[in-house]
Order: sequence, then structure tokens, then C-alpha cells
Amino acid sequence: MYPVLVPYLKGIHLSLDSLRPWCKEDGWKLTQAEIRHAMSEKEPHQYVEDQKAPTRVRWVPRLKEDVRALLLFTSTAQPPKRSVRPIKGTSVVYTFGDASGSGFGGSTYENEELRYYSGQWESSYSVSSSNFRELANLVIRLESDFADSLLNESEIFIFTDSSTAEAAYFKGTSKSQLLFELILRLQFVHLHAGITLHFVHVAGKRMIAQGTDGLSRGGGLSECMRVEDFLKHIPLNLAVMDRQPTEIKEWVDSWFKGPQELL
Repeated sequence: MYPVLVPYLKGIHLSLDSLRPWCKEDGWKLTQAEIRHAMSEKEPHQYVEDQKAPTRVRWVPRLKEDVRALLLFTSTAQPPKRSVRPIKGTSVVYTFGDASGSGFGGSTYENEELRYYSGQWESSYSVSSSNFRELANLVIRLESDFADSLLNESEIFIFTDSSTAEAAYFKGTSKSQLLFELILRLQFVHLHAGITLHFVHVAGKRMIAQGTDGLSRGGGLSECMRVEDFLKHIPLNLAVMDRQPTEIKEWVDSWFKGPQELL
């Protein structure tokens, strides 16, 4: 089973179900509010219950891109081996990536070594949206490491302050054509490199404190981004109550009426 393929089956499902009532042109079901409006306007969304299933159905617009993605992922002569869990001795890689208006940068910590990079976008990238540049920075870096055989079935934690980049990875698709292309490239590396990949959203202030924000702005290697301090900025070993006990308790208590004990 390849979970990476699942998001790209949606176009097939929507096409097969396009004969059902209350569907939009793109195959998705109308919301309850839209259905009530359509009923009040007597719009032709009604479905005849005794109608036989048709021999052909109308394909939805996203089917074309989904089929292209499936063809890409299954283009190799031999099916790739999917990493279910890291093997014994697998190295863990921690990577921060950030993109500013005209620049980009990133830092990687692996086997007690720190690597970093920074640069300026070419014109075709610099005029694109910030969401595109944030994700493109991460994808290009992964592709480069994959081409240089640096991934080696590693377990990789990628930290980004772009919630759109994180969401695009987990959804596996996007309505934006540019982001859709980046996700395909990212998922291709994920599938064929045999890596275990984690996308983690972090606050912009954490990116600044760690130092990668400065790299994307041409600031060079920040003094706060030292090998001995790198992991201090990503305390994954701590539970949420260990990180901010007072603030979290007050926030959870605010959900209730009256005083409550937080178990």
C-alpha cells in the first residue's frame, strides 16, 4: 500500500459519483446551505431514484491532474520499497527552511554536523507567491540531497513557518497549479528515496531565534545557530505541558464555565 497515491484517487471517485444528486460541476457535493438554496430555486439537481446506472459518467476537471500524478508515481520499472519505519542505525535529520521576498536559506543538523545554505531567487521564482517560495525552497533542497544520495533512507524532520506548505504536504494536493507541481515533486522524492518524512510547523519567532530566518535574508551564519544549540530550538522530546504549563492550562480552562481541574 502506498499512502502517497491516495489523494490522487479523488478525481476517479468524484467522476464515478458525478451521476449522484446535488453535485457541483467539479464533482464535489453541495453544502447543506447550497442544497436548501437549490431546492428553494427549484434548480435541476433532483435525481430519479429508479434511474439505472449509466454506461458512461462525466469526468471532473481534477481527474486529468490526478491521472498524471498516478502515472508519475508508477513510472518506474520496479515498484519502490516504502519505508514503514526507520531501520536500525538510520540517521535522523533535522532541517529548517525559510524563504523571504528575494532570498532563501536553510540549515540541517545530522550526526552532530551542521550544514547550511542561502541564496537569491531567480526572477521567475521571486515574483511568485510567498507560499510557493516557502515550499519550493524545501522541495528543491530535498531533490538536491536525493540526487546526491545524501538521504540514505533517513528519518527527516522538516521545520517550516509556512502553514500552507505543511498543509499542502499532508493533503497531498492543492487547487493552485504551482503548488500542485511542487507537491508532486516532493511526494516523488518521498516515495522513491525510502525516507520517513515529517513536516512540522513552527512559529516565525522560533525560525528567527534558530537563525534560518537570517540566512534567507542574506545575513550569513547566525551566531545563535550553533551546533550545540540547534536541538534546543526543537524540543520534540517535551510534552506540551512541559513546554508551557501555565499558558496551556489557562487556555484549556477557558473552554469551560467556571473553575475546572486539568487532569
